[in-house]
Amino acid sequence: MADLANQAAWTAREADVDGLSVADAAAVFAGAPQRKSDSLDDVSVRANNLTSAAFAHVAVDAYARRIGQLDRESAHTTVRDLINDLHHYCDALGIDWGTVNDDSHYRDEVDGTI
Repeated sequence: MADLANQAAWTAREADVDGLSVADAAAVFAGAPQRKSDSLDDVSVRANNLTSAAFAHVAVDAYARRIGQLDRESAHTTVRDLINDLHHYCDALGIDWGTVNDDSHYRDEVDGTI
């Protein structure tokens, strides 16, 4: 129960993050739940989606550090660059970008159907 309360408190801290660097965005995800809930009620689905965002922040942070954009560019620019580089990564490995970039799994998570 405390974990659910912690998730709700963390969810309430969402903010307008336009223009934030990846370094600044770290504060948005501080205290994020470390695991997703198995429940599909509305609060848990929202907390799970935010937990997924925190998981993604780990990758964005590592990428930003690698290319020197941790606090030099906005998170928006860094994510755009990462997505473009992921497309190149898929090309290099022969992975079909169209199937990777299909957002149906994302939609299912947002809707709470998976």
